[in-house]
This record gives sequence, C-alpha cells and structure tokens, in this order.
Amino acid sequence: MHLLGPATTNVYVGTTPMSDAYGRTPHSEVNPNEGNQSVLSLTPGVPVWIGFTCVDQSGQENRSDMTVVGPIVPTGELNDNQAPDPIEGTVASDVAEDEGGRISVSWNASDAEDCAFSTVFMKQGDHTSSDGPFGSVEGFSQAAILNPCDDNQTVITSLDGVPLIDGQVYTVGVVAYDVWLNGNTAEVNLVTVTPFQNIVGQGSTPPRITALMAFDHANDDGTAIDVVWEPSTVDDFASYTVWVANVPVEDLSTAYAAFGTNPETCGCFSFNKQWIDERTNPIELTLSTALYVPAGGDLAEGTPGLIQPDVPLFVAVTVHDLKGNVHLTNLTQVTVTPVNNQDDTTPPNRVTELSLNDRPNDDGSALLLTFEPSTSGDVARYEVYAATYDFDGTVAQQMAPVATLGRNPTMPVVIDLVSGDAPVIAGQEIWVAVVVTDSSGNAYTTQLSMVSGTSTNEGVTDPGNYLPDIENVQAAWSGENDVLVEWQHSVNANVRGYHIYISDEMFTSTDEATMVGQTVSANSFLITPTVFEDLDNSTAWYIGVVPYDDTVAKSTVEAVKVSALETVTNDDPSGDETGQLSLDSLLTGPNLIAAGMVLIIVLLLVLVVRSRSNATQRSKSWELQEATWGIQGGWDTPPTAPPAVIGSNPSAPAPPQGISTQQANDLYAAANQIQSVNAERQAYQPQQPVLKPQVNQDLLDGLLDDAAPAQKMPQIDTSFLDDLL
Repeated sequence: MHLLGPATTNVYVGTTPMSDAYGRTPHSEVNPNEGNQSVLSLTPGVPVWIGFTCVDQSGQENRSDMTVVGPIVPTGELNDNQAPDPIEGTVASDVAEDEGGRISVSWNASDAEDCAFSTVFMKQGDHTSSDGPFGSVEGFSQAAILNPCDDNQTVITSLDGVPLIDGQVYTVGVVAYDVWLNGNTAEVNLVTVTPFQNIVGQGSTPPRITALMAFDHANDDGTAIDVVWEPSTVDDFASYTVWVANVPVEDLSTAYAAFGTNPETCGCFSFNKQWIDERTNPIELTLSTALYVPAGGDLAEGTPGLIQPDVPLFVAVTVHDLKGNVHLTNLTQVTVTPVNNQDDTTPPNRVTELSLNDRPNDDGSALLLTFEPSTSGDVARYEVYAATYDFDGTVAQQMAPVATLGRNPTMPVVIDLVSGDAPVIAGQEIWVAVVVTDSSGNAYTTQLSMVSGTSTNEGVTDPGNYLPDIENVQAAWSGENDVLVEWQHSVNANVRGYHIYISDEMFTSTDEATMVGQTVSANSFLITPTVFEDLDNSTAWYIGVVPYDDTVAKSTVEAVKVSALETVTNDDPSGDETGQLSLDSLLTGPNLIAAGMVLIIVLLLVLVVRSRSNATQRSKSWELQEATWGIQGGWDTPPTAPPAVIGSNPSAPAPPQGISTQQANDLYAAANQIQSVNAERQAYQPQQPVLKPQVNQDLLDGLLDDAAPAQKMPQIDTSFLDDLL
C-alpha cells in the first residue's frame, strides 16, 4: 500500500473472509517511516485474511475501504505441490421447515495431514457431467470457506452476495486445500440442489438482542460511541441494524415504516456479519452518526447527523432474517453520553451494588464477586481491591488491585488473592471494593461502597473437577522463539473456553504455573515472548490446558513437556523432535552395544597386525641363516650336526631349491679355505675357532624330495665373502 502523506496503516487479521474493517480491532499499526513491510506472528496452519486501511493525521479511517489479501496459511512445511485427495461423500439438500433460500451442504472431511481449509463452490444451473460424478469447478464462485478441515457441514444462503432463489437449481462442489493452497479443482464431486419454501405464511421472527452495551469512544473529541452486543444465533440470519437517536428507540415501528434501513435517512447502520471470526465473540462497532429528533418530535421526524458531545443518546439493535422478519417493539435499549475526553475531568459514577459470596464446592480458597457496572458511558476499566481488613472505602496508593477488568466485565469475578498477594484462607473475612476509571484516567478512590464475606472449606481441592480433562494436548516449537499449543475441542456443554498455563517445572495444578492466555472457540494458542517474557528455547517447558465454565476453571491438569530446542531427546514423545543431540540421547542400549563391538574389532585388528609383524621378522632371520650357513630353524634351537671325520674333505651337499650348483660350490669352497691353516708362518699363533657349517643330511634329503614343492627362496648376495677374504 502506498501512503500519500503522513499517516499510518492499520493491519487487520481475520480467520474468516472479510471485506471491511467494521467490528474488527487492528492487529498492528505501521508508520510511514517503517516502510511497506511488516512481520506478523500468527498461528501456524490456520488460514487468515489480512486487510489494510489508511489512517490520516486526525485519526480518521475509512473502514469500508479495505485492501484484503487471503487466504494465507502460515507454515514452515515444504511445498509438496500435491493437492489433497478429492472430497468424497458430498451431499447438498434443501433445509427443511424454513421459508426458503437456504441449502445444507455436507461432505466427508479430508484426511490429508496438511489440509488447511475446505471451500464450497457453487454455480447456478446443472453443471454435472454425464461421464461421472466428478468434474471441474472452473467458472464457479466461492460460496463458503471453512477451517479447520474437520468442519464438514455448512448452510449457504447467498451466492455472490445475492440470496438464493427458491426453485433454482445450483451445482455444488467441495475442494480441500493444503497449507500451500494446493487444491484439485479439476476433479471435484459435483452435486445439484434446489432450495424451496417449506412453510406457508410468515415464518418465525429472530429473537431480540438483549445483551447490549454502549460506551463513549475513548480518546476522542466526543463525536463517536462504541456499541457492543452478543451475536444472534438465528439460523436464517441476514443482518443487524444499529439505531442511535437522541430520543428513546424502544419502539421503531414508525421510524422503520418511514425510513426502512436506509442510512441516509434513518441515521442507522446495517451490518451483515452474524459474528466476527468466532460465534461467541461479542460484536463491537464504533459509530459516528445518529438520528437527531427536534424537541417534542417523533422518530419519523428526525434527521441524521454527526454525533455531538455531551448529548445523551439511546441505542438499540435489531436482527433481520432472510425474509425480512424483525422485531421493532419492546426492544432493549441503552443510553450513552459522548464525552470530549481531551477536556474530561469528571470521574465516572461509583459502583454501589456489590455482592461477595463463597465459591461452592471448593477448599475455601476463593470468593465470588458480582456488581452492577457503572452507568457512566466513558468507563475504561474496573479495578478490584481486596484485603483482610476493613479499609473504610479508601484505596491507598500502596494498595494494588487484585484484578483489573475491562469496561464489559464478565461476572462473577473470582477473588482468590488479597492485597499483598496473600491467598484467601477459609474462615477469614475479606473486604472488597471496586474503583471505576474512565478513558481519561479519572476515578473516585474514596467513599467507595464495600462488601465483605467469608469463604468455606468444603474439602474439595479442585472446584472445577466436574469439568472434563482436555485431550490430545500437543506442544512444539514453532520457529525458534514461539511454542504452538494444540488440543482437541471438548464436547461438554458446560465448557465456555480454555486457559493455557506454562511452567519450567512439571505441574499437576494450575496454582503451580503461569497463565499465558485463554481462548473461547479456538483449539490452538501460540505462546510468544510477547505474551510470556521468560520464554526461551534453551529451557524445557511444561504446558497445560484446562477448561472453564461460567464460574470456575479446572485446576488439576496433566502438563506436556516441550524440550529445549538445543537438547531435545528422541526418547521423549511429549517434547519437540528437533534440535541437537545430547549425551542422554547417545547413551542408549543399542548405541552402547554398537560401541562395544567397534572396540572389540579394533583390538582384534591390533593383535593381527602385531602377529604379522613378528612373523615377518622371524621369516627374515630364517632366510639369512639359510642363505649364509645352511642353518634351518630359529635362533633358539640350533640344528644338531653329525661328528666330523678328521682329515676328510667333505663334499658339498646338494643345493636347496632356488640356489644354483655353482653358487653352492663357491660358498663351500670359501668356507674350506677359511678353515685351512697357513703353514708358512713361523710365529706361534694360538688356535682360533673357525665357524664350520654343519650339514643336516636329513634336511637335505627333505629338500631334495620332489613330492612337495618348497617355498621359493630369494637370490643370495655373496658379496659378504669378499669382506671375509
């Protein structure tokens, strides 16, 4: 988005398709000096739509003019370019017992592991193929998008913004998409359906909106108000209309007859979304126009105009169905006074009606507080103070609130701590007061209404033990800094939502952990360093999920472990499976056996090498003896020679194989010459021992035996005889 001048860009994120920003809160803001790129931390695997709007210097924003991209699925998986298998079991039928204009579509949920969402395609007319039930949805329109893929049923009331026509044939097909938006649109199970009106006359009228609140819009000049209400649960919903006027709007019959829902004449606002992202989320709209009626006049005489500060306004909301049925009388209305917050110095009215009761079926560790909200229209928050003594309705600066609630608090409020972070003890009297603060920070802190109460120990350690355990809780690192927690939805009707807890030690009670968030209808939660500052990937964490109902949350829990990213072990099924190897992961039974076998093999190799070295040395010494003196055997066992005959000249034995006859004769001739005595010398010479080769005839006989070939001996080097001579 390109910004033409100083402004900011509001970024909106939704889990359902959106076309405007009405009823939504910005996910983040991007200033012009930050460029046109931003990083969003989102839940992996959940399809989202991202919208952008421009805000000028005065804070004005055109919420109807939004640039939307999506669906986008945050994922760290690799794109396999493979679409999930075609959806089977698609059934489309007319909704029974209605006024027409509605069809019901169901199908078999996709079993693809990477399935992210399912899309229902529709087109007027019969476009099924005669060749079989499968065909292409090219040219079809998207009628509905459902996530996750477990949702396999929906009711469709319009196509391309136009209500379905009774008696008109429609062709319907469902396509499953993975996280990389791979979907098989060429092979889709196509069916036909026709909506009909099944009842005669006018149908039922949607119930009136009764849970309704209105507030002054914070930090403005008194030209806007905020309206909050609980969504309608009617099946054939068409739209809401918010009526704002300076006179009561309990009866709109004359105004509706005169204006209808034309915003240019009624000063009202129509809103065609039954809920925002989740069915149980309250809808909140900011309005800047109202119908102003002259003094003493009727609603039909009013004219629309911009909201004016300090002029009390009356607000009501009507619900319209597909056939236009609506309640126009006996409506619930609330009042609000827009305030210029820049000059506001008046605190909101004190809370006067409080009630403090013991929480039933517990161990006396909590009390339940209820009170009537302030009638002031610019309330920003409520602060609850509790102590073990009567502080006489005056909140000192050193006292810290035990709970801070929004401007639309949920009752009752659980009081389990008192001032000083001390726990509530059974039988001890507790005093409680509530301080109301407006958007300008104004508040009364004296002369507060107080209430006291005492808790009772019924011997129940977990007051929410009647609530079910949450099953299939899984937690794993998402990237390097975040932890993604997922679980299976509870089907218990008492469950209103889920609390998520975390600790660096194993815990079985939520009292031993830190609560990091809660969800109402979502079954996943992303823990980031933003929501839990102590989160780091070098520490193992334990995470638990517990349900809560209207009054209490379950405290007993079975936590799952997320191992540190650097020291993940493979034998821990509850931890993450990514990370570096640790010593514990290496010292396993199979690894130790393999290491022992490798050590044995190394020892055997050393022994073999040493034995071969000794054998080589012994072989070389034998060859030297054999070649020089004709001696066979080792150094330690000399051969036994026969007695020599004096005066005889023994003949040379036959040479061994590998030695020629001439070489043998030269060898023995040299030996005989050394043995003879020089008779011409006159000087006395003592007799010197002379080495004389001894011949073992038996060995020679064996050498001359041709039956077994002897080992070939190397050629003999006789150069040493020259040195001897």
